[in-house]
Amino acid sequence: MQIKYNLIAGNFSSSREKPWQEMAFLFDSINDGDRVLDLGCGNGRFCEIISPRADYVGLDNSERLIALAKNRYPDIDFVVADALSIPFADNSFDKVYSIALLHHIASEDMRQRVLSEIRRVLKPDGLAVITVWDLWSKPKRKKSIIWQSFLSFLGVSKLDLCDVMVEWQGVKDFYFHCFSPYSFKRLIKESGFSIIKDGRITSKRGANLYIIAKKD
Repeated sequence: MQIKYNLIAGNFSSSREKPWQEMAFLFDSINDGDRVLDLGCGNGRFCEIISPRADYVGLDNSERLIALAKNRYPDIDFVVADALSIPFADNSFDKVYSIALLHHIASEDMRQRVLSEIRRVLKPDGLAVITVWDLWSKPKRKKSIIWQSFLSFLGVSKLDLCDVMVEWQGVKDFYFHCFSPYSFKRLIKESGFSIIKDGRITSKRGANLYIIAKKD
């Protein structure tokens, strides 16, 4: 996925110049002086909301997106690294944000590993704020999900159920896992978090599922 995001970095960044207003409430829990990790930060746009109140760190595995982030926000701390192995010590952050990342992680095991890393770097009682695309809400995508899942069930496809490969941002075979509200909540709970709040965010761009969870 790193290579493909490097391919689309310019177009992806230009379509996400500013934080989307409908997601602003996700940042209400940030307190003055918090240390916050933006996991899968892309071009760093959420630092505009977070950094005035907190110590912000942005992490992404795409070198090109991090280069764009550093160019846009030269005074902010950005790191090239993998969400499967976050290069920070245990109990380092008060909040971890993972906006539109988990649906790109290409197996249940690896999604659990990412969540285990989030849990590791969070302080006790720290919060994880996680969103994924609600691809089931898009009729065109829903047909593709059903068809590709049927092929997986028959053993024709090597993908897991609810996995799809689609063209996105002009690049073929982009991987997405298609979460339902139930499967999303199950994954978070099984990863050792307590869910505080969850729901769906809708806009003209589509819908996202979100969960705000606490490290027990």
